[in-house]
Amino acid sequence: MSGFRKFLQILLSLLIIVAILIAAATIYPIPYVSEFVARYVTAYQTGIYIVVSLLALALLYFAIAFIWALLAPAKSRTLKVNSEKGQVAIDHETVIQAIHRDILDVKQASNKRVDVKFGRNPEQTKVKVAYAIAEDQAVQTISDAIQRKAKQAAEAVLNTTIKEVKVTADTYNPDEMQANANKQGHARVR
Repeated sequence: MSGFRKFLQILLSLLIIVAILIAAATIYPIPYVSEFVARYVTAYQTGIYIVVSLLALALLYFAIAFIWALLAPAKSRTLKVNSEKGQVAIDHETVIQAIHRDILDVKQASNKRVDVKFGRNPEQTKVKVAYAIAEDQAVQTISDAIQRKAKQAAEAVLNTTIKEVKVTADTYNPDEMQANANKQGHARVR
């Protein structure tokens, strides 16, 4: 979710909470809030229209969220793939292990992490591979090799072409990693 979309959701949620609080203050006396509502909101027709509009917006928002919760597809960790002899259910971990096995021979890359997200169809599967690499190595060549091998492994398991494979390279300093491991291994004395 993008930052702007999160900002709009937070703003809308805050406005809805304020509208619900104002509506509740007109029915049930809430200290300080009921006085403010009586003086500045219900005394003016536009204040009432604003609160009613915000409550209608809240109703619409919650109705859409409820319908989305009922109809949205669940994120599944298995995917059904058609084969010559029928449907086969493939587990999320099966695809990850196949990709790991195929990218093992890329020795220049270390700390390889694979993430697979299934879509509705096997073609919509997305693969993300992240790895660490020393600064003085050819990142593009290694990334291309990992991307090609990961795509081939996922397509072999799913028996179809997949949508995308993203590869991310992080810098890796073996001396720094060893120093961090040593720090974590020692007990603290006070």
